[in-house]
Amino acid sequence: MVEEGWCPQYADAEGVTYADLDGGTFVPGAGLVVVQGCGVDAWFTADGTRVDDPGAPADVLARLPDGALSRTVPRESVADGAASPGPPVVLEPSGEVRWEPPDTVLVPQATDGAAGGLVLTREVTSLVARDATGARRWESAGVNGAESAYVVAAGTAVVRQGMGDVVVGVDVETGRVLWTRTAEVLAPPDPDDAPTPAPMSMVTQAFTDGERALLVVTTWSEDGEGTARLVALDLRDGDVEWRGGATSGSWYVAVQGRLLRVDRGDDATVTRLG
Repeated sequence: MVEEGWCPQYADAEGVTYADLDGGTFVPGAGLVVVQGCGVDAWFTADGTRVDDPGAPADVLARLPDGALSRTVPRESVADGAASPGPPVVLEPSGEVRWEPPDTVLVPQATDGAAGGLVLTREVTSLVARDATGARRWESAGVNGAESAYVVAAGTAVVRQGMGDVVVGVDVETGRVLWTRTAEVLAPPDPDDAPTPAPMSMVTQAFTDGERALLVVTTWSEDGEGTARLVALDLRDGDVEWRGGATSGSWYVAVQGRLLRVDRGDDATVTRLG
């Protein structure tokens, strides 16, 4: 049985199942080269050093703000009845083990680089900050069940708290909560809309210009249709400075310090914002 990679399968008229063994892709990810195909799912540094764990086919890597790598196995990728995944690991940029976190590392989607040595972790339900060596700096009593990190910039870490599903701004030096915002506050429903069951909203992408957290809030209606809206939050106090219009089928990409909106569909377009 092939345990690694993605194997497209198809069946012929006699009901025999085949796998495409020849297909493969090379894609960039976290400043690494990711090789994926039938029987292979491997991550390499620019000099060819393999940094994923061959014994954990579902592991993924992400780049931390100081250039180190976080290697982990997502909980949702572990099959029922399978052994628990190995512990997360923080690696040197070249691939050597630096230290082993006790629980999940929260890698920010965007950062200004000023707090490069800061490593945010979720330990049981607490948000804990450690330095680049793994030494504990603080534990935030005001964040319960941190699920992900959106932005670390201007002395503020913007994280998602699973308990209550809110966006929280935390001081990176002390762990003190500075502000909280719900997704409904970030992207309120249109008052002109007819009354409907409450839509589901959550942050799906995050960027920063060094002063603001630029959050893409996606809202799904009862019929499953999703719209995305770009919302700018002041990192110091969480105030909403502006909201973009809601769009359907849009995705945002940061390229060379510019934010682009990609509108997909029959007439796909790319628009530079700002």
